Amino acid sequence: MPADDPHWLNIARELRAIAQTGLTFTADRFDRQRYERLRELAALMLAQGSGADYGPILGILGADKGYATPKVDVRGASDETSEVAFFPRDALPPLSLGRITAAQIDRMFHHAQHPDLAADFD
Repeated sequence: MPADDPHWLNIARELRAIAQTGLTFTADRFDRQRYERLRELAALMLAQGSGADYGPILGILGADKGYATPKVDVRGASDETSEVAFFPRDALPPLSLGRITAAQIDRMFHHAQHPDLAADFD
């Protein structure tokens, strides 16, 4: 987790991971209720901390199944790509914000300039 993340965000992430792992492995209905409640609390904390709506956040957390492990993101380009180009950092084309944000691109440039930085995980 990046060191500059707010404390509430780290707590919410940990609650989400505990809930997700517990829901994956529990067979007890009472434990399942407890883990579901932990997931709800994580969603509430994320909503309050970010100013986003609770419902969609809970939906996203509920869709994440299985043992809580780091997720790897790989990007590629299938036969729909019409052209490829490189852009200066200060002249990026419009971004597909559902896939990448300007802050993520800035972070990548920061890592390129400081190769001794630890990898980012979220």
